Order: sequence, then C-alpha cells, then structure tokens
Amino acid sequence: EGQSAGSITIEEHKKTMEAQEARSHQAFGTALIISVSCLAIVFAMANSSNKAIAVNTWASIDYVIVVFLAVSWFYVMNHIFDYFAIKEGVHSTVAHIAFSVGFLVVAIIGAWLFKDPTSRNIWVSVMTIQVLFANTGAIGTAQTHSSGDMLGGLYIVLGAAGLFALLAVILRYFKPEPNFLDEMECSTAGGALAAGVVLWINRLVCGEYHQLGGGNKDGLTPSRGDAMIMFAVGIGFCIMAVVLTPKLTQKVKNADNYWVQRFYSVLTSVIGILPYFSLAMSLAHMALHHFGLESGCIQAVLLSALLNTVIGCLIIVMVAKVRYFSNGSEIAMQLTGLLTGLGGYITGMGWSALLNKAIDEALEGQELGHPFEIKFVVTVGLSAVLLPVYACYFKPIADAKAA
Repeated sequence: EGQSAGSITIEEHKKTMEAQEARSHQAFGTALIISVSCLAIVFAMANSSNKAIAVNTWASIDYVIVVFLAVSWFYVMNHIFDYFAIKEGVHSTVAHIAFSVGFLVVAIIGAWLFKDPTSRNIWVSVMTIQVLFANTGAIGTAQTHSSGDMLGGLYIVLGAAGLFALLAVILRYFKPEPNFLDEMECSTAGGALAAGVVLWINRLVCGEYHQLGGGNKDGLTPSRGDAMIMFAVGIGFCIMAVVLTPKLTQKVKNADNYWVQRFYSVLTSVIGILPYFSLAMSLAHMALHHFGLESGCIQAVLLSALLNTVIGCLIIVMVAKVRYFSNGSEIAMQLTGLLTGLGGYITGMGWSALLNKAIDEALEGQELGHPFEIKFVVTVGLSAVLLPVYACYFKPIADAKAA
C-alpha cells in the first residue's frame, strides 16, 4: 500500500533473491558434475592403450593449462584500466601496447636467464601464450574504441602488423643473440593479427563489436544467422589452415632472406591460429541460440565450456583414428599439432571464461572489492599452484610422450 508503480514488495524481492540463489546452486552442482566427468574422461584418455590418443591427450593438456592461465590473466588485464582510472580510447590502447611490449621483453630476458634447455622450453611455452593474449588485448582495445567505420578494424590490424614489424627490427639488434626467440615473436604477432582479423570479420557480420570472451559492451548477442555465418567462417579457416600450413612451412624453410623468412613465419601463424579464435567465438554463440539461453548467464558459459571440451576430446580421437595423421610425414605432424592445439585452445578458453563468469556472479550485489582485486588474487593463487605442477610434472611428461 502506498507504493509507487515501479517499486516491489519485500516478499517479491525475497522470491527474486531465492530464485537467483537457486540458479546459482544449480549452476554450481552442474559445474561440479561436469568437471568430475571431464576429469575422468581426460584421465582415461591420457592413460589409453592407444598410444596416439595418450600422446595427443597429453599435448592437449599441455595447451589447456597454458591457455587457461593466459586467458585468466587476460581477464585480469581487462580490469586494470578501469581500476587505475585510465581513460578509454587512445590512453587505454597505448597502455595496453606498453603491457604487450613489456610481456615480450620479460619473456626474452627470462628465456635468456634460463640456461638449461628444459627450463627454457617450459618458460617459453608459458610466456608465448601470455604474450599472444597481451598482444590480442591491445588490438582488441584499439578496435573497441575505433570509429564506426567498418574498415576501421582492418586498418588497426594493418597498423598492428606495421608495429610488429618495427618491433622485430628493433629487437633484432637488442636481443642477446640476433635470432633468439624469433619463433616466439612470429607466433605471438601472427596470433594477435589473427585475433584482430576474426574480431573485424565478426563486426562486419554482426554490425557490432564482440569481445573474445563473448558478448559486447552492451551485452548483446549475435543473431542465430550471424552465429552460423561465423561458424561457417571458422570451418573455412580450418580448411584453409589444413591446406596452406604445410605449403607456408615449406616457404619458410626455402626462404633465402631473413626478413622473407620472418614474413612467412608470421603468415603461417596467422593462418594457423585463425580457426582458434573464430571457432571459440562462434561455438559459444551457437550454443546460446540452440539451447535458448540468455547471453552472459552462467549456464551459457558452462555449456560453452562443456561443448569445447567435448570437441577437444573428439579431435584427439579423430587424429588418433585417421591413418593419415600417423604416417610419420612432417606435414602429418604439423596438422596433428594444429588440430590438437585447436582442441586445447578452445577447451582452456572455455574453462577460463567459466571461472571469470563465476567470479562475476560471486561479486554481484556484494561489496567484496573491485573485480580487478578479486580476479588478481584468484589468478595469482591459481598460477602459484598450476605453474609448479605444470613445470615439474605435466610439461616433462607431455614432452616425453611426444618424443
């Protein structure tokens, strides 16, 4: 009585909170069941009597761990600018570029300090994905604040390519050795450019910018038709990668000029990583429409993580069962690495997105602190646990299995 039309009663508020709490409990229970089931399946595959399945499972676990950590830090970085009140636009883009260059410099210095080949290999494996996502974040930030012109995103990708080229020239003369970690530079630059291309194409198809984590700043979701187009584009990128990667790799080997070789190396990385980003974005949106879930809800992110894991497992089985991938040729080995990497990437990204969304849900309506503070603490804790286990256990086993 005496309430305004827009107000709600205490009873209605109580029912709303109870419904929200029930959904949270349901999501937690579902996530727990799915997590245990996935762990059991992965454990069985890693210890399979089929050697190809076991080897490729360990290779995928290797990729899942480093991608999971890299994407988790990617989400942390997305909150840094808001936390330190860095203005959006040019300021945040420049800051993100500085972060990217800083990550690369730290990766190079750290690799040089690790004289033991095994330790250096582990360091490079972890830092390569970290640098890639730092570069991707810089390009994504620039595209987010670009003008409404549809070609703006493409211009940013081309500008980023020019910056990567300039950085390569500078680092060549400042690195401990001229060709030190060239492969990492090429893969991180190529991966970031691939992400920029995917984000630009997504904007062309959908008419609005969507982040790699899913959704855009307005919380909108692509239509079913747009999601299907992006999925078709992702399949096209897969076919292109399978066809062109062996040829481009041969170009790299046959190049008689250092900078021509670097160009083909970056191009190989672009072609090889395009399917990773395109499928990671399109699969999540297709799942939303197929199951009628609301964009950004915890159930949608959970479903996406499950779907990505299932696809990753199916890729491992396919590579093990199709004879072509086990014929011992260099091309077959390259394609095996490409496909298992794809499965590991989308799986790691899916579970990292689920962790990020779970933290957002936990912070909703609570005064526990800024999202940057909470996610930073959680990610530091996860890194403190996962990195030693990865370095001392997972990586040595994965390398031994591959050998």
